[in-house]
Amino acid sequence: MDEQKRLAQANNFLQILPHCKKLAMKVITASDGQLTLELPYNPEISGMDPEGYVHGGILTTLMDTVCGFAIASTLPIPEFCPTLDLRIDHMRRANNKGSIYAWAECYKITRSVCFTRGYAYQDDPNDPIVHCVATFMRSGKTWGAGGFVKIGSKEAIL
Repeated sequence: MDEQKRLAQANNFLQILPHCKKLAMKVITASDGQLTLELPYNPEISGMDPEGYVHGGILTTLMDTVCGFAIASTLPIPEFCPTLDLRIDHMRRANNKGSIYAWAECYKITRSVCFTRGYAYQDDPNDPIVHCVATFMRSGKTWGAGGFVKIGSKEAIL
């Protein structure tokens, strides 16, 4: 699949997820096994911090999403892969001065588990806000009209 088609498909799917839509996330790069998301700054994502720093739960959501989408950009057929483990190292606070970018790659896929790593930054990828590693379980299922169905099933919608 070419990069433009992969980018359009990823952005369409991102808009199906209510929390991603609410946060106005968008995919800005999508290649085989790697993906970058943008999270525009919005005062609502700062929680109760009077200085406007981004809440850690938002960063966790961002990293889980970008890692999951990196897997989707790798697999030949869309597959439901729930998060097994997500470890985040907080390197510094995100400020309220603009968008946060999150990059992730899927670096290993086995029969049952996908392995990812990624980071989020604002101005400089060499000065990350967070770094993460995550694993996802392969389910062998994709999305169907009534829920999850076996990959290859005629009820599959993706």
